[in-house]
Amino acid sequence: DGPAQKQNTVNQLLVLIYLYK
Repeated sequence: DGPAQKQNTVNQLLVLIYLYK
């Protein structure tokens, strides 16, 4: 569950940056 949660956070960050761009 640890790695999966971390990847989820990274994905959310990428989406945020993509939207912010």
